[in-house]
Amino acid sequence: MKKDCVGLLFSQVGYDTHKPKKIIIRGYKDWLSDSAHISIVNSSDICVYKGVVKYFGIFWNIHWWIFDFSDFNLPGVYKIQLFDKNKLLLEADGLEIGQNILFNKTARYVGPENLKRRAIFASVKPGWFDAGYLWQEVPSHAMMIAGLCDLYKFAGEFLSDDDKKQTLSFIKDGCVYLKICQDKAKEKGLKEGALIHDLARAPNSCSPYDSFMAALAWAKSADVFINIDKKVADEFAECASKSLDWIEKHAKPITDNNVLFNQGWDEKIPYPQQWGTRYLMLALWSEILLFDMNYRKRIDRIEFLTEEILKRQVKKEKSEFGLWGHFYAYDGYEITEKAWSHGMPSAGQNNCFGSDMGAVFSYPLFCFIEGIERLKDHRYADKWRQAILDFAINYFKPACLSSPFKILSRGVFGKEGLLWFAGVWHGTNTIYGQAAALAIEFYKLTGDSDFIDIAYSNLQWICGLNAGLTKDAMEMGCVIFNTDIEDDIAYPVSMIKGVGKREAGNWTNIRGSICNGFGTGRQFEYDVPPKKDFDTPDALHDEDWITHCGGFLMGIARLVVLD
Repeated sequence: MKKDCVGLLFSQVGYDTHKPKKIIIRGYKDWLSDSAHISIVNSSDICVYKGVVKYFGIFWNIHWWIFDFSDFNLPGVYKIQLFDKNKLLLEADGLEIGQNILFNKTARYVGPENLKRRAIFASVKPGWFDAGYLWQEVPSHAMMIAGLCDLYKFAGEFLSDDDKKQTLSFIKDGCVYLKICQDKAKEKGLKEGALIHDLARAPNSCSPYDSFMAALAWAKSADVFINIDKKVADEFAECASKSLDWIEKHAKPITDNNVLFNQGWDEKIPYPQQWGTRYLMLALWSEILLFDMNYRKRIDRIEFLTEEILKRQVKKEKSEFGLWGHFYAYDGYEITEKAWSHGMPSAGQNNCFGSDMGAVFSYPLFCFIEGIERLKDHRYADKWRQAILDFAINYFKPACLSSPFKILSRGVFGKEGLLWFAGVWHGTNTIYGQAAALAIEFYKLTGDSDFIDIAYSNLQWICGLNAGLTKDAMEMGCVIFNTDIEDDIAYPVSMIKGVGKREAGNWTNIRGSICNGFGTGRQFEYDVPPKKDFDTPDALHDEDWITHCGGFLMGIARLVVLD
């Protein structure tokens, strides 16, 4: 039997001085003894820190060891060496520690610098060429706008004046593109509030789910602009209200072209004609924002959506593998919501998108978080708070801590349990920035430092502290990216183009763009079922997509203000 690749895995971007710091070793059974240790060596070749590695166990069919050096805070650039039984097994240079290093090296490139280039190639302006190909979809624009809004609102003080100005400009451009999609839908005879899915590539397609995501993008943008340019805020709030009205009065769920792999759905059970839980959360989030800004006083709608969501929360007596507090995807169906179920339908059906198309917002519990912050005296405030705590403590935290990298899983897939990679249409890097953002909000609510570790770990997965790129993973998953990789070695790679010591490539070569990330099987093919036996990061999917950037910005913007 072939031995697994070995690797010395660490952040390729850097470690913040006072945040958790780990190196993870990938190997095979019995590769390291209990005496294995790592030395951190400075530029004068002096060992400045040393410690033993601890065996984590086998996970995703790979053996892992963890080296925690969180108490080493001296800024600098270092070499790391792995020894066992007085023998040097692996070494690497370029480990860097610095104040706010993760934010300083990523945010401006993932945000405004990335979009400057993408705007050039957009077929419909303003708007962005959003992926590795000439798409301009509503979901990707909505997620990117959400990330830009958080970048400005949470971390604006950490941006240069020019980057701050550019971020505002791109928020506005993205929202104007969404408005054009809304206006075009009305021109084509749809009720006001619907949107065309993609004016560049699918000009005759309308997905009702896009209106949920666009409404949130407009509502968050209005919240940014309300004290900057009231006229702009008014316009975006009006667009959001139109979509929310359309959802309530006219829109109908579409599920015909969903792919069973995405949600682990039972082929014997037809999809219900209901809105999925993630979409109810997005609508509630928008309603609360607009209510707080005095644009839309639909307290009846806020309460209705709250009740619909809360009755779908998994109770302790219905726990899955000891996990509870997460949510069923639909009312009356014991299949739980996934952090990600995006995927395209089969070839030839690209103008009829089901609920999976663009399902990239991961557990948007920000609806409840905004509720307890903005509507403190509302009669549901205690229910919102308890729902957050049940999810955070009984599902989110144990699910993340179960893996050596502490990244959020895609969800519980029935008897298969938690899955991360198996069954995906392509890699799911959007999850991890959103998971970081949620974890930081959970930390603020509970004071539990485990959530800081989880937040940082999810961001670092994208920045290089991940499963490592192997020759097999590149050949299995990459369509365009190709480089020389030694056999039997797993290299740590930043998945942000142009950021980090060693990076994984992508399709556009745009600095700051984030690729789809690790999955199983071929990219854009449902060739590996969502089964525990296949759940391993055996492929790197190299197409880049701005949804991953938006999610990352949501997390990194919240992280930097914790210092």
